[in-house]
Amino acid sequence: MISATNGVCTPTPASYAHQWLADGEPIEGATAPIYTPDEASVGKRLTVQVTAKRPGNRDTRLISMPTEPVLAAIAMVTAPGIVTTAEVGQTLTADPGSWTQAPRKTTYTWSANGTAIPHETGPTLTLRPEHVGTVRVTTTVEAPGAVGASATSGPIEIRPRRTWWRRLLRG
Repeated sequence: MISATNGVCTPTPASYAHQWLADGEPIEGATAPIYTPDEASVGKRLTVQVTAKRPGNRDTRLISMPTEPVLAAIAMVTAPGIVTTAEVGQTLTADPGSWTQAPRKTTYTWSANGTAIPHETGPTLTLRPEHVGTVRVTTTVEAPGAVGASATSGPIEIRPRRTWWRRLLRG
């Protein structure tokens, strides 16, 4: 989303009109002070023409400086997940999911019971007793010429480690 400011005119205008432009060409229907770029805007530089209007005076039109070219957004195709069974002592592996563009960089944030696990930013997590409950992984991807994106896996239940004496007592 991008927004325009009207600037200052003397005398004060009664109203302002806006027209967003992509590489100098009007964008159909983009006449509000706020514009959300769409796929047709990708790779183009945006400007906004602001027209100050006051009865009895000539309209004043100003065009903003252009933006950098609009970047494409990366969209998730399949959600990230966690691969393996879940018991303390085991290692979980993140499935990063799939995206509309091949990621240049993928980062991971692991959380247990809704709280980020400090220093755990790789694709694997070795489970410790403090992780018992639910674990999720958030995958963040970046690609050249695109806006990065993040998605979070569904929860996976983590069980305490079964010890030999518990198995012995249960027979």
